[in-house]
Amino acid sequence: MLNRTHHIGVIGLTQSGKTTFLTSLLDHWNNHHPKKFPLGRTPQKHSLMIQWNGEDEDSGRRLFEQNRASIASGEWVSKSLALETYSLSLNCSSWHLAQPIKLYDIPGERLADAEMLRHKCLSHWSEAIVHTIEVDPSLSDHAADFLRAYRGTTSATESSLSRLEKAYRRLMAKFLRSRIPLITPSSMLVDSDGNYVPDDSMTSIEKLEKWFTEQCPMGISGKPIVPVPKCFKDKKSEMWLRCQSHYNEYRRMVVRPALEPLGACHDIVFLVDIAGIFAQGASWKNQASTLIERFVGGVAPGSWTEKWWKKSLHYGALGLVAPQVDRIVFVATQTDRIHRDDRSKVKQLLEDLARPAVRYPASKGYLEVHYCVAAAVESTESHPMHELRYLNQDESEPSKATISELPDEFPNGWKRGDYRFPRTAPRMPENKGNPPKQFGLDAITEILFAIKK
Repeated sequence: MLNRTHHIGVIGLTQSGKTTFLTSLLDHWNNHHPKKFPLGRTPQKHSLMIQWNGEDEDSGRRLFEQNRASIASGEWVSKSLALETYSLSLNCSSWHLAQPIKLYDIPGERLADAEMLRHKCLSHWSEAIVHTIEVDPSLSDHAADFLRAYRGTTSATESSLSRLEKAYRRLMAKFLRSRIPLITPSSMLVDSDGNYVPDDSMTSIEKLEKWFTEQCPMGISGKPIVPVPKCFKDKKSEMWLRCQSHYNEYRRMVVRPALEPLGACHDIVFLVDIAGIFAQGASWKNQASTLIERFVGGVAPGSWTEKWWKKSLHYGALGLVAPQVDRIVFVATQTDRIHRDDRSKVKQLLEDLARPAVRYPASKGYLEVHYCVAAAVESTESHPMHELRYLNQDESEPSKATISELPDEFPNGWKRGDYRFPRTAPRMPENKGNPPKQFGLDAITEILFAIKK
């Protein structure tokens, strides 16, 4: 075990329970019970303990304790609006040295902006976004007005730019209203005070448009970003320079700080809520596939391997190990929402969803890929007739629901509401010495730290 810092990035699709996942994982590392969280073939050999590095606030310890307390009291934890970092050393009784770790908590909404990491030019990003919309019927069905405005723009004028902005703003409102996660720039989801789009604004397209106009800009405030056709790309044009400048500033101030740290990670833990995908419909599955593909393209596994000479010159001269994402662990989270009899199907569904995005780097040996099934806080019991009982309720009698049977593969088509997997609020034990009941987090830990024996 080398004593160099192990960088781990954690990111997830919308509502994948990332904060609960991280809080439970850290809790089990910090209060490790080998019988409840067995590691390797001889669990008694591997006992974990966390040592936080630096001050409480700098190390992330204070944030972890706040999140744990919130979940324990039945409150939802505030969503991550910016990159959060946990700095710690993990001690294991079977290791000679403690393992320094940096955990990066990446806001999931920024996944929709991942295409901007690949494209420095606004025109190239515009073409990529429009292509994505055109080839996916679940998107193009909402996009007729925007595509008409985009294709019909033949000259770069202030009035044509204004029409494109209005049409794109309305398109994003339609996407959000239909629970389609492709909202980019993702700044449209959060106002300047850190507030997400309120529920009362979700009741109509017009209210969402008003929210986007008055509260959440398409980019940096007063500097909108919108896909523009090729006729705008004139390096001598003041309008093009202005639009490209807005795009550059958003990439620099929002996208790169949120997503570029992933490029320094050795491991990525990518969370996906399979039950949520089935509950939301086929369009959600299509967009999940797109976002995973963009993410993998953004972190570019193998890019350092293909340019080894640059790697050697730049990092070797500094005596450093070059950053390289060389492993992704895809995790189906909140699997306690699915009946125990169906959980054996989840791993294959997760693999079917993610495999197209990682097939090339995995086949070249650039990327090691794992698929895991987990519930960070197991809050249900499975009973006959596909009944789940929810254990985290305040009532003396736990609530129960009959849920859908999970198919063996993704159907050719289904709509929102065809599958029913009610959500349950996770709750940590009030006793800080007792981590929550879970499944799957131990297997993820074994993968991250190569614990086998």
